[in-house]
Amino acid sequence: REARRAQVVEYFEDRATTLTLLGGLHGTEEALALLAAWEAEHPLPSDGPFRPDSEEYAQLLAHIDELFAPFVATQEFHDIFLVDLDHGHVMYSSAKESDLGANRSAGPRRATGLATAWRDARESRELTLTDLAWYEPSREDSLFLALPAADDAGIMRAIVVVQVGADELNSIM
Repeated sequence: REARRAQVVEYFEDRATTLTLLGGLHGTEEALALLAAWEAEHPLPSDGPFRPDSEEYAQLLAHIDELFAPFVATQEFHDIFLVDLDHGHVMYSSAKESDLGANRSAGPRRATGLATAWRDARESRELTLTDLAWYEPSREDSLFLALPAADDAGIMRAIVVVQVGADELNSIM
């Protein structure tokens, strides 16, 4: 039993380290700068989702996918998110599920694990971890680890979140 506990603790410590590394990658900084520039030209609604289906936004997401591709290929996360700091819009999702563009501060998705991770990391300015719970966009039980991401000047710009699905968790149990 103690060996199992140590294995679980090590798993989460490894994921926390990985998330911290992701938050500090040059690619993450570049992605945040690109998203901030896009948002400056296309103000987001504070109380609803935005539509991420324009050709311009698709090109932006494709570029961010290239920045994150080496990281995504080597990690066992279901999804990696960049979430807008102010209103909780999912600005980037590596899995491109129905939560892309969703608002985490208002609407039907404000009570999800992803919303809780975004809120907790935003308020604490520290690494946060949610409980395992059903996540509809992925249609599976998931937990979320979140960490504020800052620019070169140390200004918090977004929340980086990773989703760990039940399959990943079951692999260590």
